[in-house]
Amino acid sequence: MDTFFKKKHPTLKEYLQQIAQEKKLEKVIVSFDKAVGKYTNNQKYFYGFVQEIDKGKKIEMTFLTPYLDGIARWLLMFTNSIRIHSPKSLISEINQLVDELKINYK
Repeated sequence: MDTFFKKKHPTLKEYLQQIAQEKKLEKVIVSFDKAVGKYTNNQKYFYGFVQEIDKGKKIEMTFLTPYLDGIARWLLMFTNSIRIHSPKSLISEINQLVDELKINYK
């Protein structure tokens, strides 16, 4: 007969915090207009989606990602239907991409 011992496992929140520290993940918080939030579907999981909060006309999503450049490029397709709350470095990343676009299409 096999014997199993009960082992204390971390909560999901504790586990995600541990993984975020180990993998150097950045926490990204973005509000989407509900009209476009539905278009994130399964794509959001590729960018480290961890939480969604209904804020009335907006949906606030939280992501944990090691690649700000990747999520910045994805978020650009939502143009003025999103608001980035954090991190500030993601806003800088998007501004840089927009500047590169402007130069490319002059």
